[in-house]
Amino acid sequence: MSEWLCSECDKSMCLICRKGHKCKKSASKGPRDLFSLSIVSDSSDTDSDSSSHSVSNGNILRNVDIQPSAYGFAVEQTNTILVSFAHETVVRRFAGSEPNIIISPSIFHPVGIAIFPDDSVVITGFEKDNVTDVLLGCVKCFMPAGEEIWNFNTGYDIVPMRVCVLGNDLICLSYSNNHFVDVRLKDGNVVGKYNGNESDDDESFTPVDMCIGSYSNRPVVLVTDSYSDTIHMISYAAEFVGLVLRSPVSGSSGLGEPGAIGCDSDGKLWVGQRDSNVISIFNICKYSNVMQ
Repeated sequence: MSEWLCSECDKSMCLICRKGHKCKKSASKGPRDLFSLSIVSDSSDTDSDSSSHSVSNGNILRNVDIQPSAYGFAVEQTNTILVSFAHETVVRRFAGSEPNIIISPSIFHPVGIAIFPDDSVVITGFEKDNVTDVLLGCVKCFMPAGEEIWNFNTGYDIVPMRVCVLGNDLICLSYSNNHFVDVRLKDGNVVGKYNGNESDDDESFTPVDMCIGSYSNRPVVLVTDSYSDTIHMISYAAEFVGLVLRSPVSGSSGLGEPGAIGCDSDGKLWVGQRDSNVISIFNICKYSNVMQ
C-alpha cells in the first residue's frame, strides 16, 4: 500500500490513516491562509487535446508585492486586483506600484472576495466585539469605489472563508473548518446548505474554494474538498450533483489536497494542489469520470 508523508511533522502513514491524522505542528501554526484562484485570461498555451496539464513553474506575467497578512483576492475586469487584509481590516486595490485602500479600517475583518457581474464587490469576513469578545461572521457588498451597498450577518460565530458569486442574486459561502457550504440571497436568507455527500459522516467534507462550472448544460458550483481529495458539484440550491475527478474503481482522484480552484473562458478547470505545490489544468469537456 502506498504511504503518505506529512509535510509538517515528517510522519509517514498509509493513505487510510492519513485521513485521521491530526498534525500537532500544523495545528500550532494556526490555520493556513487559503488563496483563491481567479482566472480571467484564456489558456491558449495549454494543449487542448489533453485532458489535464500541470504547471509548476509558469511564466510570470506580473508580480504583485503584497504583505503576508493578505487573505484573499479577486481580479476585476480592468485587470486590477483587490486584496483583503484581515488583520489590518482593509481592502486594497493593486493597479500599479502603489496600492489604494478602497475599504478603510473598521471592526470588519475582510477575508474572501468575489465580484458580481455589475462590478460590485462582495466580501466575507467577521466582526469582533472587543467588549464581549464575540466573533460574528458577516458578508458585505461594496461599490467599486468602496461605498457599502448592503450587508448581513451569517448567524454563525464562524467565519465564511470563501465566497462565490452565482449570477446576479445568489452567493455561495464556504465554512472550511465547520464542514459545509451554503447558498444565500443578497438579504442573507439561506437557499440551501450542503454538508457533503456522505450522510453518515458530516465532518469529513472540508470545502476550501469554489467556482462556477457547467455540467449537462446547466450551471453548477464546483467545490474542492481537501479531505477526500476530490471536487464536488452542487446545484445553485446547494444540492449534490456529482463528484469530479474521482475514479469509480479506486475512489482516488489523483489530486493531492485540492485547494484553490478557477474556471477560465475556454472551459478549462484550474486546480491548486497543496500536496505537490502545482496547479493542474483539466479539460472539463472530456470529463467522463463523474460519479452521480
